[in-house]
Amino acid sequence: MARRHGRTKTASALLAAGADVNKADKGGNTMLSIACEEGHLEQVQLACSYGASRDFTHWSALECHRLPGHGAGVWSATSAEELAARYNHDELLAWLITSRH
Repeated sequence: MARRHGRTKTASALLAAGADVNKADKGGNTMLSIACEEGHLEQVQLACSYGASRDFTHWSALECHRLPGHGAGVWSATSAEELAARYNHDELLAWLITSRH
């Protein structure tokens, strides 16, 4: 829940206490994928500082796109950069590109 609403202090406390930064919810979404989708730069930076994987499969039904076999309104992204670009989070995308090792 903390990651879904941009609550960086709560997410930071959970990670400091040992929470798995790459743990996915039942929809397969991670802290980093949700932060990229919602444009939360501080949470993206936090997740990356804890070693979050930037490559993943993030499914979303927020926009009307079609993928074969998945019906209307579903699409996927495979990286943090792709999600940031899809939602036009330009500052976030620039940070992701320049900070990738």
